[in-house]
Amino acid sequence: MPAEDGTLLSMRGIRKAFPGVLALDDVRFDLRRGEVHALVGENGAGKSTLIKLLAGVYIKDQGSIRLEGKDIEIADPHQAQAHGIFTVFQEISTVPNLSIADNMFLGRELRKNGLIDRRRQIEETGQLLASFNYRLDPRRIVADLNIAELKMISIIKVLNNEVKILILDEPTASLTDRESGILFENIRKLRERGAGVIYISHRLEELKSIGDRVTVLRNGQYIDTLQLKDVPSIDALTPLMIGKELKTKFPKAPVQVGRPLLQVKGLTRKGHFYDVDLEVRAGEVLGFFGLVGCGFEEIFRSVFGAETYESGTVAMFEGGGFKPVRKDSPQSALDLKLGYIPRDRKNEGLIMPMSVRENIAIPSFRKFSANLLGMIDRRRLNEEVKKYKELMDIRTPGLDTLVETLSGGNQQKVVIAKTLCRGGSVFLFCEPTAGIDVGTKVEIYQFMNRLTSQGAGIVLVSYELPEIMGMSDRIMVVYQGRIVKELQRAEASQDEILKYAFGSGDRALPGEGN
Repeated sequence: MPAEDGTLLSMRGIRKAFPGVLALDDVRFDLRRGEVHALVGENGAGKSTLIKLLAGVYIKDQGSIRLEGKDIEIADPHQAQAHGIFTVFQEISTVPNLSIADNMFLGRELRKNGLIDRRRQIEETGQLLASFNYRLDPRRIVADLNIAELKMISIIKVLNNEVKILILDEPTASLTDRESGILFENIRKLRERGAGVIYISHRLEELKSIGDRVTVLRNGQYIDTLQLKDVPSIDALTPLMIGKELKTKFPKAPVQVGRPLLQVKGLTRKGHFYDVDLEVRAGEVLGFFGLVGCGFEEIFRSVFGAETYESGTVAMFEGGGFKPVRKDSPQSALDLKLGYIPRDRKNEGLIMPMSVRENIAIPSFRKFSANLLGMIDRRRLNEEVKKYKELMDIRTPGLDTLVETLSGGNQQKVVIAKTLCRGGSVFLFCEPTAGIDVGTKVEIYQFMNRLTSQGAGIVLVSYELPEIMGMSDRIMVVYQGRIVKELQRAEASQDEILKYAFGSGDRALPGEGN
C-alpha cells in the first residue's frame, strides 16, 4: 500500500563499512512520487555507496529501506530492478564489439526458432531510438560511438523499462545540449506518471533547473535536506559539502612562460583530425575546448601514442634539443617525459583490483630497480609512493587499500600521482575533473599551478568552458578535427569561444571527409 504522504522511498539508519572505511554512517534519505531529488557531496561523501545499495551492487550493513510503504531487501541488481529501481551509472557498461541493437537486448535476446532474431532486434531498437528522437543506426558497433552516444544508449536502455525509481549518476557529463534536452524531457515524463528520480551531479548550476530537493552528504554522514527553490545560489551548497568556505573556483596562478617543450606539426588522421599544429611552453597551461565529438580527445591520444596518425610529427624538448616521439609508442612519449592523465581513469588510468601502492609504483618500476637483475628497492619504492600520496592528499586508509574502493576524486588523485612519480616535463590532462566534486577540483587546479611554477607545461583538454577560461593561459578551439582559433587568456570571452566551437567563426573550416 503506497505511503499516504506521497513518499515513494524511505531509507533510515543506513550504515555501510568496507575494510578500514566507514562509507555510510546513520544516513537517511527520502524520495517522493514525481520528485527529482538531488544528492550532492564531495567525492568520498558516500553518494555512490548509497545509490549502489539501492541498485543492489552493495548490501547494507544496517538500516531499513521502505518502498511504497513496505520494507524491502535488495540483495542484487536483479532484485533492485524487480522493485522498479533502475540506475545509469557514471561508468558506462556496454559490450564494445557488439552492435547497439545487441547491447539493447543483452541478456533478454529476442529469439526465433531458438536463434537470436537480430532482424527484429534491429527493428525494435530503431523504433525505440526514434521514440526518443535520437537517430543512430542500430547496426553500428558500440566501439565506434563517441562518449555522448554511449551515454545516451545507456540512458535509453534503462528508460525502456517500467521505472519506479530512476537513479542518474552524473547523467549530463559529456552530453551535448540537445542530448541533455532529450534526457530532461524524459525525466519530465517520468515525473508526470509518479516515478521518482535520484539525481547525482557535480554540475551544481544544473540542479536548480531540474531538481525539487537536495540532500547533502559529507564524510559518509547526512548533513541536510533543502528545497532547491529556497537555495539562494548554488554556491550556498558548497560550504555544506566541504565544511568550509571556498574562496575561488579557479585559483589560476600567474606564470612566467619559458621555452617550448612540446611541438606538434601537421598531425593528421583523415576522418578524425587535420593539420594540427601546436606548441606547449614551460610554465603555461594550454587549454583545448570544443563540443563533444570535435576530435580533441583523439588528437591527444595520438600525441601520446595511444592511437595512430597518418602524417605529421610530435617532438619533445630533451637534453638540449627536440627529439621525435615515436608514432604509436606511449613508451617513447614517457621516456621523453610526456605524461598523460586519461579521461577514463577506471579503464585507462588505473588497475582497479590493485592497491594504491601498486598503481602509483608500477609505471616507475625501472626507477626502483636496485641492480641489473631487476630487484626492486622496496624501501625507496615505499618512500616515493608515500611522498606522492601525501603530495596529492589521497584520502585512503592505507597504501594497500584497493583503488576500486576509493571515491572518484581520490582515484583521480592516484592517476595523477602515478604520472608524477614516473616524471615529466609536459602533462596532458584530459578532462581531469570530470565527475569530481568542487573541492577536489580546486585541489587539482592548485596542483597544476604547482607544476607550472616548477617549469612544466600543461595541456588541459575539457568540455567545461568555465574550467578552460579559468585555468588556461592560451585557448585553442577545435571544430571538426581542426584547430580553428587561438585566443589569449585576456582576450577570450565565452561568446567568442562558442562561436568558433560551433563552426561560426571566420576561420572555421569543415573537416575533410565529414
